[in-house]
Amino acid sequence: MKEKILSLVLTQRVKPGITLNEVAERIFGEVESYIEKGLTTVEQELELVSGIEIHLDENCYISADRCAEISGQVYDMAGFAHYWKG
Repeated sequence: MKEKILSLVLTQRVKPGITLNEVAERIFGEVESYIEKGLTTVEQELELVSGIEIHLDENCYISADRCAEISGQVYDMAGFAHYWKG
C-alpha cells in the first residue's frame, strides 16, 4: 500500500526538508493504524481523511482540490466503507 500512496504523491512538489518517500510513509502511518483497528464511524472517517490532508498540506505544495482528491483515493485504496454522507 505504501507504494500505491507514493504513486499518488509522486507528482507533488515537496517542501524543503522532506522527501516524497517520507510523505508517503507518514500517510501510510495514518492509514495503517485504522487498518489494524478498523474504521466504523463517521468520526473515524473524518479523522483519517483530515490526518492525510494535514500531512499533504504541511509537506507538499498542493491545492485544496488535489489534496482532497488524493486523500479520497488513499481512503478508497484502503478499502474502507464511506460513512460520511455530506
